[in-house]
Amino acid sequence: MGKMIVMAGLVGLLAACAGPVEPQLSFDAGYRVGCRAGEMHAGRPIPEPLLDEMKYQSNAAYADGCDTAVDACYAQARRVQPNWGGNGS
Repeated sequence: MGKMIVMAGLVGLLAACAGPVEPQLSFDAGYRVGCRAGEMHAGRPIPEPLLDEMKYQSNAAYADGCDTAVDACYAQARRVQPNWGGNGS
């Protein structure tokens, strides 16, 4: 009986520790995709990012990361305006 209580407590503790990890990982994944999209729209010659449409529709953290990054990375790319090549500037 005592072992079951300890095991139940450990499982609960592990679940509590693992809880916030998934939303953060999803946000980070969405941010990477959104950032590439923002840079691309600012003129950086990179391959089009692969947005996971199903995840975007079903995972709020992924969508939030993507949406946040598009604007932030677009603005940053426009401010910095590095020479990405291709046009001689």
